[in-house]
Amino acid sequence: MLFAFPAAALFAQLPSPAEQPSAYLDVKLSAGENKTSHSFHGNLDTRADSTKQNVRSMAISITAGTLMHSPLDARIEWFFVAKDLAKKEDFVFDHGTKDVTFKGGSVEQFDAVSRDIKSAATNETIYGMSELTPKMSGAKPDGWIVRITAGGAVLDMKASSSALEDAANDPDQLEKLQSVRGPK
Repeated sequence: MLFAFPAAALFAQLPSPAEQPSAYLDVKLSAGENKTSHSFHGNLDTRADSTKQNVRSMAISITAGTLMHSPLDARIEWFFVAKDLAKKEDFVFDHGTKDVTFKGGSVEQFDAVSRDIKSAATNETIYGMSELTPKMSGAKPDGWIVRITAGGAVLDMKASSSALEDAANDPDQLEKLQSVRGPK
């Protein structure tokens, strides 16, 4: 004899699985600032230096959210990365965090702007002979990393390049990026 059970009664007895924390990120590069100035020092008879200075900042637009039904306390972290032009080494030159509480499917959207970072290219001319390769100093923006964490776990991460994504996924590499001192 076949027994018929209503499907609702069968599923009502099963325990609901605990919701695992989940979140997502979308990051887009916004317009940062770029200021350039030129200077000339010396006289043309013996020696002259021509310098081009750049002052730049980065800006990103961050959208984060969750599709969970229950509230989620999370932290959004962002890191702005630059390349030291003398050492050819990446380092974090600015960073920030924002603590958020997502309520059932909510979304958080905001902009993050880095501090200014400076670089210079100097051409030296001595007795009419100019250097072909300028001397580079300072640093230039090289990218960004953004991640969202909850309970000590990284829920999602985005980066502006695959190299920075690799660094963000390796705690030792990310710590090294943060510990490197950039030029003064």
